[in-house]
Amino acid sequence: PALVDDVLHVTDQQSVGSEDTSATEPIDGVNYCRMVEHVYTTWDKVKKIPNYQEVAGVLLFKKIFEIAPGAKALFYFTEGFEEDDEALYSNPDFLKHARSVVRMLDVAVNMLGPDLEPVTMALEELGARHVKYGVIEAHYPIVGEALLATLGLALGDAWTPTVQEGWTNIYTFVSMTMVKGAKRCMRQQEKE
Repeated sequence: PALVDDVLHVTDQQSVGSEDTSATEPIDGVNYCRMVEHVYTTWDKVKKIPNYQEVAGVLLFKKIFEIAPGAKALFYFTEGFEEDDEALYSNPDFLKHARSVVRMLDVAVNMLGPDLEPVTMALEELGARHVKYGVIEAHYPIVGEALLATLGLALGDAWTPTVQEGWTNIYTFVSMTMVKGAKRCMRQQEKE
């Protein structure tokens, strides 16, 4: 799908950094505010794609299943579909899940800012919920690789090394936080 070629800018600096100078200090060699600005700007471009939640969700899961075909076994809605059956990607249950994953990504992106506590708590809870679905720590890098590939495809020339680095850092934060929540959940289950 064609993307709008306009360069979008984050104009509300309070949402990316506020007056707190600690939010503008480099984090692991990356300026946090600048990184978040790149993520916001490019995510806004993705959101300009008609029906972006479904389009991005389908692309993301196609990439996940290409990288790790065994991941299909984690999803009930893949039952009855052959390995390369394109009909899966128009299955209503699949589409509902694909859209919900992209909606959650949208929520996470919109929660980025100087105070990461709200998004941290939400991601830890999400990681804990994924334990019951059989998601393990080794799955997170696969999803990360698929997400970055999907964004690269959707953004085309806007997928620069700087943008890729920003998204990689954000996904690393997301996955590490979800894994933390999953591990806490597993420890609680062991105690019970």
